Amino acid sequence: MIYTGSLVYSFKHKFGKLPYRSIKFEWKNLKMERFQEVAVVNFVGSENHTRITEYKHLTGQMAKSTSISYDYPTFDGEPYYPIPNSQTDLVYRKYLQRQKKWRCFIYWKISGI
Repeated sequence: MIYTGSLVYSFKHKFGKLPYRSIKFEWKNLKMERFQEVAVVNFVGSENHTRITEYKHLTGQMAKSTSISYDYPTFDGEPYYPIPNSQTDLVYRKYLQRQKKWRCFIYWKISGI
């Protein structure tokens, strides 16, 4: 069996939750052939959204309209990105120690920790 779910969920949040950032998607269909030159544009400035994805670049479809989505960061919803900090690392290590009792391999890496 391969389990790809949350390490925290596996142990019923025994040592607390790990903080994650989530994403809210806003979808739009535009009456134009192209909205942007590439499939994904990331934003790191003062914009409220973090990314715009135009899907026809990924699929190669030809149409007179196009579909895009805006990504907005949020703390509500599905967990997408772990929030790296020293407290997160301490909690994660507790789960990792508990997991070692299982005869399996779990890999979860927070960049920067």
